[in-house]
Amino acid sequence: MWGIPALIFLIAFLHRAAPGVLAKELMQAFGITGTVVGLLSAMYFYSYAGFMVPGGVLLDSVGPRWVIAAGGAVMGLGSLAMGLALSPAVLFASRLLVGLGATVTFTGALKIAANCSRARSSG
Repeated sequence: MWGIPALIFLIAFLHRAAPGVLAKELMQAFGITGTVVGLLSAMYFYSYAGFMVPGGVLLDSVGPRWVIAAGGAVMGLGSLAMGLALSPAVLFASRLLVGLGATVTFTGALKIAANCSRARSSG
């Protein structure tokens, strides 16, 4: 039951390391420095941290399935936009979207796992 949310979280986790892996290519393609690549990497965590509390409220009020699905969709759109970006500004906005979508993946997967565990123990 929680396998798909865990897979979506794995993808979100891979997004955390993506700028480090692509640093050289990003610097060449956009003519940016390592400092800018570091800021690009940080954009993920800025949106992740900023949306953590509202994401938790959404998980509790709407339910984890819909919120994780929406988060995965936002993360996917951000990934596509990042791949199609022609300017650093679009690259930064796309990275912000990726972080925004990834925010709910971990806590959502934990919530689903907890709900499955509770359902099994109550028998």
